[in-house]
Amino acid sequence: MRGLYEPSNEYHNAVHAADVVQTLMVMLCACDGDRVDGGDIDEDLSSTSRPSPFTPLEKLAVLLAAFIHDVAHPGVSNMELTSRRHALATAAGESCSSVAESFSAAIGRNLLGSLEFDFLGTSMSLDTRLELEALTTALVLATDCMGDKVTMSRARELLELRRSGSGGGGRWGGEHKHTEQDGALQSERLTLLSVLLKAADVGHLIESRDVHARWVRCLHDEVFLEAPMGRDDRQHESGKSGAAGCSQSKAKRLGANRDLDYHGSGCPGGTCAAGGVHGGCLRAGSVEARQSWLQFCDGQVGFFDAYALPLFGLLEPLFGEGLATTVDLARINRRYWVEQQGRRE
Repeated sequence: MRGLYEPSNEYHNAVHAADVVQTLMVMLCACDGDRVDGGDIDEDLSSTSRPSPFTPLEKLAVLLAAFIHDVAHPGVSNMELTSRRHALATAAGESCSSVAESFSAAIGRNLLGSLEFDFLGTSMSLDTRLELEALTTALVLATDCMGDKVTMSRARELLELRRSGSGGGGRWGGEHKHTEQDGALQSERLTLLSVLLKAADVGHLIESRDVHARWVRCLHDEVFLEAPMGRDDRQHESGKSGAAGCSQSKAKRLGANRDLDYHGSGCPGGTCAAGGVHGGCLRAGSVEARQSWLQFCDGQVGFFDAYALPLFGLLEPLFGEGLATTVDLARINRRYWVEQQGRRE
């Protein structure tokens, strides 16, 4: 799986996938009332100190989705892929807005269905495998940010139902079969799993300040240091798709030397991935590079307020006190960006 992630992506790469899987594993164990202390992972998944809110199949599906969710990501948004009529958008079809996610899900299905990587073997019935595949695919598609508002709104509705006594208990109204026939892919089960996966997908927001700030820097680089298409448009014209059809093409407008530290004030201390030293220095490839970074930094507080804090604020009410600290950790990193804004002003 690691080899199928695009290594030239500064953010959507195999390291990001590993970070999401690790964060999700911690959250799943916290949901079960367990501490992650170096114990056996299989034991954590199957034997817990209190009834788990998820079935073993649901846990496997969401972990697989975390591994798969950004595989072969082209490094640009779905909107950009669609507007440029990229081969991925054409393959997904006009009715599909989750272009990159659909491609990642398809790769994951093909990989897991191959004889070489079929780790499930004959341990599952055909019906169970189809159920696992359907749920995993739905969860990968749910990582599309365009569905964030709908998912979070539905999660709040579930909370209200639970508080009013109409939402069941324990496993949130019992186990469901995740099949197309009974419509359960749009059920409360998918909503709950999607909330957890979305939180893990932005898990750097609750990590240490330095780790979080480096991930922000990586995301900035991927967004702003690519050509308008994000990759070489000639690959689009030739009809190639996926990571293989997206050769690296850095934007000349941001400076020729990728290794220069253009961050300037507002970055945490320490050494950046490019080799420069943060903390007030600015050796930018261009003025636009500096402006784009500072604008990106200024947008962090708004992102925390509009998305991160509401998202992490759902975790404790939905899944228990084991995840209560997540919103506090997010507030700590939000405070850092507020402080940086004050320094620049």
